[in-house]
Amino acid sequence: MANRVVIIGSGIAGLSAAIGLQAQGIEVKLFEKGKGPRTAGVGVNLAPNALWALDRLGIGHLVRQVGKAFNEFIIYSDNGKQISSQPFDFLPDSMYAVHRLDLLRILHDQVKPGTIQYGMEYTSFEQNENGVSVSFADGTQVHADYALFADGAGSDCRTKLRPSAPLRVAKYTCWQGVTSADEPFDNRYLLSETMGPKGRFGICPLANGQIYWYACINGTYNEEQIAKFGVQDLLEHFGEFHAPIPEVIRKTMPQDMVHNDIFDLPAKHKFAFNRILLLGDAAHPITPNLGQGACQALEDAAVLMHLIKCYSDMTLEEVFVLFEKKRLMKIKLLTQIAWSIGNVSQWSNPLFCTLRNLGMQYSPPFLYKQQFKYMSEVR
Repeated sequence: MANRVVIIGSGIAGLSAAIGLQAQGIEVKLFEKGKGPRTAGVGVNLAPNALWALDRLGIGHLVRQVGKAFNEFIIYSDNGKQISSQPFDFLPDSMYAVHRLDLLRILHDQVKPGTIQYGMEYTSFEQNENGVSVSFADGTQVHADYALFADGAGSDCRTKLRPSAPLRVAKYTCWQGVTSADEPFDNRYLLSETMGPKGRFGICPLANGQIYWYACINGTYNEEQIAKFGVQDLLEHFGEFHAPIPEVIRKTMPQDMVHNDIFDLPAKHKFAFNRILLLGDAAHPITPNLGQGACQALEDAAVLMHLIKCYSDMTLEEVFVLFEKKRLMKIKLLTQIAWSIGNVSQWSNPLFCTLRNLGMQYSPPFLYKQQFKYMSEVR
C-alpha cells in the first residue's frame, strides 16, 4: 500500500483524518490556507457516534475532560412551555458539548509535528495512475500517491469533480455565539431548543461557565439585511422569547458571534474519485438540525482508519471505494432527516406552529429513540 497522502483543510475532518492515517503508518502532509491554527469558533455537540470515533482515534478521554455531558434534550415553545423532554439514557454514551477551539486544539496536538503547513491556499489538482498533484496559490506543487480533500461545505474540489451537484440552500439562516452564564448553572441553562413563529433559539452549556447558543431565522441566501444582524437586532427579534434567551443574547460580545447561511447536498453522494477522497462537509454537507456535522466528520476519519487497518492488502484507492459504500446509506438518510426537521422547525404560521408542537408533545418516545439510536450507531 502506497503511503504518501496529502490532506487539504485543517478543520475537524482534516485533522482527525491525519491522526487516523498516521496511526496506520501512512505519511501525511496537511495543507491549510489559514496563517495558523484557528482562533475563532463556537460550540460543537458530540453524539455517541462522535465519541466512538474519538475513542478509536485514541483521544476520546481528552475531549470528555473539556466537554460537558448531557442526558436530556428539552424543547420549549417561545413562551417557555415545555413541549417535550428527550432523555438519552438509552444511548451507549452521554451527549457531550465542547467548544470548537478546544476540540481543534486536541486534534491539532495529536498530529505529528511538521505535518501541517499553514498559509497554503489550494488552487487546483490533477490525478493520473501515478498519483495526485496539488497546486497552491504561491506556485508550490505537491505530488502524493493520494489526496484527501476536507475543504468544507463549499469545497472547490467537489465542485470540480461534481459540477452537476450544486448545494441546496435552506430558506433560513443561522447565528451562533458563545457567552458566559450565571454560575453555577441553573435550570434555565439546560440543553434545549425553543421554537416559535419568529424562529428557533438553542442553548447548550459548555464547560467553564460558558454558553453556546444558536438562532435560526427565516430568510433567503445572502440576504444582506439579515446578514448584517448584530446583537441588538437579534435581541429585538427574540426579545419576547422566554428567559434566559434575551439575557444570553444581551451578554454576547459581537466578536463572539458568527453568521452562516445553511446548505446541504441532496444529490446522490459520491466520495471516492480514484485517488481522491472527499471527507466531512466537503463530502456530505448537512444542515445542523441533528447536530451531526462534526460527528460525521469524526466518524469519517475513524471508519477510514478502521478500513485501512482491516484491508491492509488493498490499495488506498480500493479502500476509498469500500469507505464510500459503507458511509453512503447513513449519510443519505441523515441528510434527508435533517432537512425535513429544519423545514418543520422553521414554520412561521402560528396555527402550524401550534399543531407541530402538539404533535411533538404527544409523539410516542420510540420515534425519537429510534432516530437517536440510528445517529449514534456507526455503520
